[in-house]
Amino acid sequence: MTNKSYPAKLLLFGEYTVLHGGSALAIPYSDYSGQWAFLPQGQTASHSLKPFLRYLQSISLAHLDLAAFAKDVAQGLAFVSTIPVGYGAGSSGSLCAAIWGRYGATVEDITELKSIFIQMESFFHGESSGLDPLVSFLNRPVLLSPKGLEVLEAGELPQMITVYDSKMARSTAPLVQWYHQEIAANPHFKDQVVHRLLPLNTQAISAFLNQDEQALKKAFQAISLWQLEYFRPLIPDAIFSIWQAKLEQQQYLKICGAGGGGFFFMMNPKNNNSAKKNT
Repeated sequence: MTNKSYPAKLLLFGEYTVLHGGSALAIPYSDYSGQWAFLPQGQTASHSLKPFLRYLQSISLAHLDLAAFAKDVAQGLAFVSTIPVGYGAGSSGSLCAAIWGRYGATVEDITELKSIFIQMESFFHGESSGLDPLVSFLNRPVLLSPKGLEVLEAGELPQMITVYDSKMARSTAPLVQWYHQEIAANPHFKDQVVHRLLPLNTQAISAFLNQDEQALKKAFQAISLWQLEYFRPLIPDAIFSIWQAKLEQQQYLKICGAGGGGFFFMMNPKNNNSAKKNT
């Protein structure tokens, strides 16, 4: 058995604005990952693979050897993962990627592969973009833009940006529901998202791709201040207090994915070390 690991994924920029035609940039995050292992006889996995196996059998995906998967599951196969659940870090995406990596055929077309992952991950979320498993499977950043899907050669967290662990899991659905309701009921909020936040995310992604540190700092700071004002329901009280306190130290937070808990990003413009995680 291969010991290949499938990393977590972080949505660096583009949360929510991607729903309005904006770009989104997702990157692999190898500090957390999952891999296959056969458990000793008598030991059971914390999360059974059997319900997911039955789902995959029901949707009849082509080019996926479910007979081999079923045999291995019966023999004690488990997916051992350090990716926290409910953090927006792609825990289910990593599993989908690992299943395809072990039992799936080679698919050269990235759009087709994303479509496969959409079907697989829908078991967990009801609706999936397919982006999480794609990033984990390829272990490369993926840019989703109005021009389409682009797999980037390289890219990781800039040294000035760390991952802040809120130590709180969250459920995505209520957060997204709040967002859609606010968009529908509040014209000023929608105007701010489309004409302010969306361009800021575009600027941040462009700065990241061009390795323009100063432009990235400026865009990140502006996004942080915008979210603090308009995304208050997506920020837990404890994190809101930390967010405000960090501003006094010229450090800036922003949500990662849906918000509400899980990971957040924190930028320290003066940070030149290689630290990637702040707990």
